[in-house]
Amino acid sequence: MVREEHARVRADESLSSAARSEQLKRIDQIGTILAKTAVRDPGLLALLADDAVVTTAARSLQQEMLRSVGVEPAAEPEPEPEPA
Repeated sequence: MVREEHARVRADESLSSAARSEQLKRIDQIGTILAKTAVRDPGLLALLADDAVVTTAARSLQQEMLRSVGVEPAAEPEPEPEPA
């Protein structure tokens, strides 16, 4: 979610350069906190990997959190069933 927000802020042309820098600074601070926490609990490192599997429950929670702050989450494509 942090990576998605970072990309969204970088692409948001409605923000001034100063506002974009401030938002990116805050997002980077969140990333730093997550990284420090993961170092204390190595089991969390797998959750921060680019190829980490996001569970349905985590995706639902993310969508709920986005809606609670007034952001409509993007429609997620249906996962393809695995071949038998």
